[in-house]
Amino acid sequence: MMQQMTGPLEPGQMTSIAALMENLISQQLDQFPELSHAPYFFRMQAFFPYVQGMGFIQAGLQLGGWKGLNQLFEHPPEATKQIFEPQTYFHHQALSRIALAHPPALEGVAGLRFLRENAMGELGYYSLLGQLISEDDAKTLGPSWLADRYLLYEQSGGDAYTLVVRTRWTSPETSLAFFRDYHTILAHKYPELSTDRRSSTDLFIGSAANGVTVLLRKGDECLWAEGVPAVKADAMLAWLRGK
Repeated sequence: MMQQMTGPLEPGQMTSIAALMENLISQQLDQFPELSHAPYFFRMQAFFPYVQGMGFIQAGLQLGGWKGLNQLFEHPPEATKQIFEPQTYFHHQALSRIALAHPPALEGVAGLRFLRENAMGELGYYSLLGQLISEDDAKTLGPSWLADRYLLYEQSGGDAYTLVVRTRWTSPETSLAFFRDYHTILAHKYPELSTDRRSSTDLFIGSAANGVTVLLRKGDECLWAEGVPAVKADAMLAWLRGK
């Protein structure tokens, strides 16, 4: 499509197509009020293929031409970080990976049912920060994401959940920045959240209607659990510290 629009000019020879697409979309948003007023999280998810995806393809053209792009059909990207940062894919850089076992503190808890586990990826955290902190913060901190894993449990009744998450960032400084941002997000999620006296620079413990929240920063990682039964809070904290 872009080749048809640019005529004889090769997309690989153009200046940043991603920036061009972002500007075009911003200019056209006013024509689509339903989209322009949609939450940032969903707008980012919708535009990602057209902005970052176009930049990814342009980088592929610059590095290997149309022939080099054929490898995408046999070996597609595994993570959205490779789309945000095309060199990680085209230069075959290894992706950071982390594991997250099921915490013993939640095993056998009455009324708690495990639902699923997955990863949000850089796109997920970029969208989360942009929605609940600011778009500037998303652009600054989002690229510092390296890996994540989450576990989701449903509490009896189906109207509350328990979430356990492990994330890794590029440095202790960026993990601390995310710790502070997520602390702010928790305050928005749970307006009634109270603070435990054990909370510190790298640790937050609070109680809300759905249970206890434990947020911990360890080096380049940030781990947390939300909706933990109060009687299991100390065991969960000890488990997170041992990760």
